[in-house]
Amino acid sequence: MFPTTQTPWSQLKSFRRKKYFVIATFFILIISFLLTKNFLHHRQQTELQKVYIANQELKAPLLLNLDSFKEKYISNDLFPLNAIQNAKDISEKTLLRDLNQNEIIVHRDLTSEIEPNSITAKIPEGKQIITISETWLTGPLPNLGKNDSIDLLAVQPKARTNQVTFIATNIKVLSSKKISDRQILNLLVTDEEAKNITLVRGLNLPLSVIINAH
Repeated sequence: MFPTTQTPWSQLKSFRRKKYFVIATFFILIISFLLTKNFLHHRQQTELQKVYIANQELKAPLLLNLDSFKEKYISNDLFPLNAIQNAKDISEKTLLRDLNQNEIIVHRDLTSEIEPNSITAKIPEGKQIITISETWLTGPLPNLGKNDSIDLLAVQPKARTNQVTFIATNIKVLSSKKISDRQILNLLVTDEEAKNITLVRGLNLPLSVIINAH
């Protein structure tokens, strides 16, 4: 056979063909990768997960039963963190916060350690209960009931200006009862308000009450 040679022009054409082939192959691989990634992401989003939702508006604290909730399937992208997927994890548990109808139930909404009729179950998140007696006050109280709102003021009779200081405002009354014609109030307060009331009581400063309009 006779030896063959390529002209510079033929060599350039061959190099360009190889270059275009490599570039085309590179872009095909990139496009395939992006299409595969998009397909997997779309598939993950459209896969359905089982959750449980409130059948109706539920007011805490409440002992839940099978009539309180129902099963529903939602896509992965809507699936909330810690959503409950087993009905056994809901039934006979105490609901800790109010739920709207069709709201998804998550684990932090429930507890098995608190009875719904206990006073602990009635304390909202971030609040505490402090009990005060009418004997702590500068004057008698009208009959107060659940959800009445009051302000507490500390009176400093030895101050030159007879100073009055607000120590807690918009406090909700959780419950009240009478003992020997004196009211005993259970008040929902923050940690800071509880500390202020305890401090004032420890200093034996009289307390005054302002009853707020609803």
